[in-house]
Amino acid sequence: MMAPLARNREEKQRELSAALLKKQIELIYENLSSSLVVTLIVSVLTAVFYRAETQPVLLLSWLLAMHGIVLLRFIGLRQYRLRPDSRSVAEWYRLFIHGSWAAALIWGNTAFIFFPSDNMLYQALLAFLMTGVAVVG
Repeated sequence: MMAPLARNREEKQRELSAALLKKQIELIYENLSSSLVVTLIVSVLTAVFYRAETQPVLLLSWLLAMHGIVLLRFIGLRQYRLRPDSRSVAEWYRLFIHGSWAAALIWGNTAFIFFPSDNMLYQALLAFLMTGVAVVG
């Protein structure tokens, strides 16, 4: 049987962990809008830079996928801002993580879609772009 003091300590630890996670979610969603705007700008610039080096269908598909993910993440952000209590903290966290994974999947495929085998300038630009996306997130 657990002593009352130990039980109180565990309850306080759980409460503190829950409060910390809730604050982390607030901060994540507070900063998400700027990340989405940057993603839109950088993805459009990427499409503009590589339009001469990439098949139009592939380029448009990549851009639509990226903007579709941004739109879905914006909808989630809007829902959070309007009614943060409509979901549990864990659900908001999962929603954010799934959106991040989807965006990372598209950005990760950028190297395969846009890598020009015969143009060193575009290769260097792509390496710079991918490094920037990885650093900024």
